Amino acid sequence: DLTFAQAKTACETAGLSICNVNDWRSACKGPSDNCTWSYTSSGSCPGSYPTSNACNGHDVNATPGSPDTDTLKPTGSLTNCYTDFGSAGRVFDLSGNAKEWTSDTMSPTQNPLRGGSYNNTPMGLQCDFDFSVGGPDLHLPNVGFRCCTSVAP
Repeated sequence: DLTFAQAKTACETAGLSICNVNDWRSACKGPSDNCTWSYTSSGSCPGSYPTSNACNGHDVNATPGSPDTDTLKPTGSLTNCYTDFGSAGRVFDLSGNAKEWTSDTMSPTQNPLRGGSYNNTPMGLQCDFDFSVGGPDLHLPNVGFRCCTSVAP
């Protein structure tokens, strides 16, 4: 629940930067560069929307008329929400949970949001979904951020 500028400042304070939209997409699509969604229950790339093991419990097949019980969860708390990069580690919560601010050097005045959140439909959770941008004053409880670096830890 913070603006793009606040997220950017938090990353810079830690000596990092907001993840570039292309780096974010690459992490979501995985090392094979072909995942549609970044989450599975087995650590592999799903071929279709896995409603039975979806990231953050997002289930578009909930009983009609029943309340939506999906909520924002702490990063990494759901062990099936990651892209597996083998010995390089896992990147958690790229599809679902919270939308994420990213930067775009090709359009520096736009603030792309990627990943979709717990209350988006499956199309909005896809790694290539790129129709969301936020203005400078946007802050919502389902929007977060991720800091990146080009230097290995």
